[in-house]
This record gives sequence, structure tokens and C-alpha cells, in this order.
Amino acid sequence: AVRWWEKVEETPTVWQAPLTDDGLEYYVNTENGTTTWDKPEELMTPDEINSQGTWVWAPHQTNVYVPAKLVSTRGKKHKVEHEDGSEHTVNKKDCQPCMRSWLQRVVPDLTLLDDMGAPLILHNLRRRFEEKSEIYTNVGNILISINPYKRLPLYTKEEVHRYSSRKFGQDLPPHVFNIAYDSYYGLTSFQQLQSIIISGESGAGKTEATKQCLQYLAAVAGSRTGVENKILKANPVLEAFGNAKTIRNDNSSRFGKYIEIYFDGSGRICGSATENYLLEKIRVVQPAKDERNFHIFYHLCKAAPAPLKKRFGLDGKAAGDFAYLKSCTDVPGLDDVKDFEEVNGAFKDLEFKADDSEVHGLYAIVAAILHLGNVRFVEGRPDEGKVDSGSAKFLRHASACLKVDEKVLGDSLVTRTLRIRGSQGGDTKCAVTPADACSARDALCKFVYGRMFDWLVQRVNQSMGG
Repeated sequence: AVRWWEKVEETPTVWQAPLTDDGLEYYVNTENGTTTWDKPEELMTPDEINSQGTWVWAPHQTNVYVPAKLVSTRGKKHKVEHEDGSEHTVNKKDCQPCMRSWLQRVVPDLTLLDDMGAPLILHNLRRRFEEKSEIYTNVGNILISINPYKRLPLYTKEEVHRYSSRKFGQDLPPHVFNIAYDSYYGLTSFQQLQSIIISGESGAGKTEATKQCLQYLAAVAGSRTGVENKILKANPVLEAFGNAKTIRNDNSSRFGKYIEIYFDGSGRICGSATENYLLEKIRVVQPAKDERNFHIFYHLCKAAPAPLKKRFGLDGKAAGDFAYLKSCTDVPGLDDVKDFEEVNGAFKDLEFKADDSEVHGLYAIVAAILHLGNVRFVEGRPDEGKVDSGSAKFLRHASACLKVDEKVLGDSLVTRTLRIRGSQGGDTKCAVTPADACSARDALCKFVYGRMFDWLVQRVNQSMGG
């Protein structure tokens, strides 16, 4: 029997090696019928392959490293030939040794590679993705995922059933469902707490991987109260207020999160809680070039019902009319109208109240921030800022949304309060410059949005029984 660590995906070949009447071996291509006396590389042993010249990993602008045959060496330079036949001159110190036989094997688990160096790992991942459309590869019990930037039929109910109903010891292709399966099995069979860590750079697919793990657990474990559906419905809400379009990802999470899922003694989900941290509050007031603010700002501008927009002073205005949203408003891959409908549906499923105390209160804060971003300041007396008369209407709308006095809000932006220890005269108010007033406005918006997001996460936890 073949031991598990010796299992390797066989590379299919169209070549056969029959013998002539004289006992000589020749080679036939079964696809086109051609014959040759030269042994095809697919049929060579590793020693035969490696004897065909010296190979190196050569640096490559796109693929980082590519295999290349060494043609000549002069001083500190290598002249190499890529597999496509093109020749290049590269620095000798940038190359790494490579055995041609290493390239023959494409494995689903990187621990089976002949060498665990970065070049061969990247080569294996690239070939699995380009030749087999495989986005998942194991490294032992770790899963590497490549973001294909398109929808793949890998997360259907049939796939969930395939991975959840497998027999003990049955091998299935690498998949995020494997990770979720192992965690659930370890929890229910051995009563050991489990953790799944999902990490990667922006655009790597962390948000989607998290959703697929939750989808699997919800489908397999279920619950007696339907809480697993609420766990899934929390995603659209938190993504609307915590995700944004970046230059690398249309739905990038701009906050970290730690999700706990609680199970009862029978292995069913009984609750969940999310802990958020490091929300990118600077995005509220200063999105980077070609990036968007948080999704909810655009949802409200583009998809809110007319009465709601009128109430919050957004009627007759597009997203591009607000300073905090100007850098980028439309994204081909995003449907803000559809997403806003999904958010409102999720609010309903999570049992949020559709009034000022909850849902409409959240929208009011979002609208207030948009209006505050349009408030401009000019110099009155020397080094004393005041609200520009042309933007006074935005201050009025903001104060109405926040339910605070307009004059108090305006004064708080153009003055600062000094509290001197031991002073008998009480607090002292000092005027600030227009630039400082802008900074105070931005600081207020970031603070309010951050506190709102913290409240939102706590409210979602409350709905999920966390």
C-alpha cells in the first residue's frame, strides 16, 4: 500500500513506449500518432532530466521566479533561457539553484515537494491555478488560497454535503471546507476548543474565506433557534459599515475581527459574538485616491427611499456632491442599490428596530458625517475661523441629524476649551484657525463613526446571543 506522504498526483501523458521487433524502445504520441526515437521528458527519470543541462530559478518581474536553463556565465551575470525559448541576462546573485526534475510534479500538498524553497512553492501554486483552476493548496494542515477575482462553483450545497458526509480517512481536494470540517470534528469528537486563523494581505480573500467557513458551520451544525441564519446575516451589516473599495479589492474589510461561535452539548450552534478592533477611521474623512469611503455612505446616497433622503437632507444630492466621497463614487463590480436592500433585509432578520433608536439612528449619523464634511471655514478676525456662510446649510442638516443645537455644534468646531488647573474663572474658550477647525471637524467625524461602529457590533452580538 502507498503511504499517504508518498501519494503524488500523476501527471497524465500522451506518450507510450512500445518496442520494435528488435527490442528497441521508441515513442508514440497517442494524440497525433507521431513517433520519435527521442525519449519525451514526461517519460524520463529524474536523473535523465537533470542530466540535460544546468537549471536555475531566474528572477521574473511578474512571477517572481521562473525556471530557466543556464546558457552561459560571464562575471556576475548569467545568460539564461526561459521555457518559452526567450533568452535573458540576469544577476548571478539573484538566481537560485533548481533541479529540472522538480518541475515535473504538481502536488496538492506542498510538504510533498522535493524542495520547500519559495521558487518551487510559487511555481507549484501557479501551475495548479493556471493549468487546473485550483485555488486551494495545502501545507500540511494549513491552507493556501489564491484569489481568482471571480465567482467559482466551489461553495454550493452539494460541495458542503460532499465535505461534511465524507467517510473517515477519505481524502478530498484542498478546500476551505476542509478547515471548517476539521475544526468542527475536533470540537464535537474530542471536546477541544478550536481556532481558525485567516490572514493575508489586502485582496487575498480573507472576507470571503471567513464567510465560507461560517456558511459550512451553519449548514452542518445548525441550531434549535435559527441563530445560524443570524450569524450569516450579520455579514452584510458589518460589511456595509466596515468594508470599502480599495485599489486591490472592491470589498475590503477595513477592520479586524475575532468571531466566537458557541455550541451546545449536542454540537448545535447556540450563539456567536464578534469583537472588532483597528477600524480604519481615517477613511471616513480621507479616502485614498481611487478608493471609496465605507459602503454605507454610497448606499444611503444612491438607494435610500426619497422620504428618508429628504428627512436627512440628502434629497437632490449625489455621492459626488459630498467632499468625503468625491475620490471615487462608482465601481463596476458593486451594486449599491442591491446591497442596500440586502442590508435592510439583514437588519430585519437581526431584529433591529426601524426607528431613530436603531436603524434610522445609524443612517442619521452617516448623513450627519456627510454634511459635516461639506462644512467650510473662513477667517473672520485674524487667526479666528468661522463657518462659511455658503456651507451653513450643511451645518444645519448635520445638527438636525445628530439632534444637537446648531449654534453649539458650530461653536465647538471653531473654538477650543482650555481648562487651567487652579483657575478661579472656569474654562476658557479660544478661537482656532480655519485649518484647525477643519481638523476638529474631521476628528469629530472619525470619533462619532468609530463609536457608532462599536455600538453596531455590540447590537449585532446581542441579536446573535453573544
